Order: sequence, then C-alpha cells, then structure tokens
Amino acid sequence: MILTIDIGNTNIHLGLYNGRKLVSHRLIRTQKDLTADSYGLIFKKLLPVKKVDGVIICSVNPSLERQFRALFKKHWKLETIIVKDDLDLGLKLNYENKKLGADRIANVVAAYHLHKKGCMVIDLGTAITFDVVSPAGIYLGGAIAPGIGISSQALFSNTALLKPISLRERKFTIGKTTTESLQVGILYGFTSMLDGMIGRFKKELKFKPLIILTGGEAAKISKLIKSPHILYPFLTLEGLRIIREKNTTNRQH
Repeated sequence: MILTIDIGNTNIHLGLYNGRKLVSHRLIRTQKDLTADSYGLIFKKLLPVKKVDGVIICSVNPSLERQFRALFKKHWKLETIIVKDDLDLGLKLNYENKKLGADRIANVVAAYHLHKKGCMVIDLGTAITFDVVSPAGIYLGGAIAPGIGISSQALFSNTALLKPISLRERKFTIGKTTTESLQVGILYGFTSMLDGMIGRFKKELKFKPLIILTGGEAAKISKLIKSPHILYPFLTLEGLRIIREKNTTNRQH
C-alpha cells in the first residue's frame, strides 16, 4: 500500500493506493497547531490498513512537510518522497528558476501521463491555479487567482451587512434578494472568469488543450462552465502515485 498526501493551505488530502488503484481517500482540515504525532494518530484512525509500504507528499506548507517526514521515519520507518522539480517527472518544466508548486507539478504529471496530449489543468482550491503542458510533454506555465472560498471570506469579513451564505446554483443571473445576488455573483462570476481565462489561454497556444478540472470546488463549477472539459477529483493524488512509481522504479534499476 502506498500513501499519497497532498498538504494544502485549507485541507490535507490523503490517498491510499493498492498498486495503481485508489482504494481509499480522506480529507482533513489543515491545522498548523497540531503536532506531527497528533496527525499520526488521525492517519491511523482514518486509513483502513495496518501496513504502508511507501509515502509521497506534495505540500504548500514547508513546516508540515518537515513534520510529516519526521513522523513517518520515526513511527513507520519509512523514507518519504517529497515532490520537487529534481525528481523524474516524465516531462520538462519550462518555468523560471523551476519554482513551481509541488501540487501543480503533480497535477500536470498526472494530466500528461494519463492522456499523452496537451492539457490545461484548472485546480479549484484555496487558490485557483491554471497550468498548461504541451503535446510534447513540456510544462509551459500558468496563472494563479484567488479561490472561491477565500474571496468570499474576504467579502464577508470586510462588509458589515453581507453575511456568509451557502453557494447554490440558480437558473437566473439577476438576484431579487441579497442571498440570491451573492449566490449568482459568486458562482457565475467565477464561472465567467474560468471561461474567460480558458479562452485567453487558447488564443496563446498553438494546440487545442484538453481541459481538466480538479480541486475541492471543481464539482460545483464543472456543470456551470461552457468550455468542454473533464472532471477529475483525484488528479493530484494520481500525480503523486505516478511520480513515486517513476522514481522508485528508477532507483531499483
């Protein structure tokens, strides 16, 4: 069994693989004040397996990354692979100083490995990231925008009369109440942004990319955007599995 861990700003996504099959996944909140041992207890409760043979992590939180690495070495006697640009990724990174986020690396690795064509990955999490890989397997770059949740929180925390609401799809665009106005403004505003960004990317590319949506808010937005695309909720975890497979296989030869 291989454990894949995507440490995000808001959530930590755990994926347990038996070979190439994802057999279990769990989502927990990122809590910076928890100790590594506390996280270890949570993992053991959540994961339906006694033995893990390997661990790979992508992280946007260096402190938690170090804690988890020490945790698995101390308690599970496992050396953790941390996703970085110097690993065998099966593609070339054309990015200044190669300072590309580990989650974005995992996303494009999975997209290209699974489809073998030019892809555009949109990850809707705390931030919304756009990443493009060419048909030749070259990462070309991307864009970063504030996510739906963090943008909404900023709006509610900086206005006296607007209160948090649950996002709900509406069949209209002109709201008749404050709640409706917020719902259509947030959901369709971000939908229009995504369609607009996809259009801008396509104008600059010399190929027609396969659009892949992933991340915590992807299912909510997927049915609203006009651009043809596929929804792949576990793309980051799949990328982690692929990167580990490539690098452990290479070390054995």
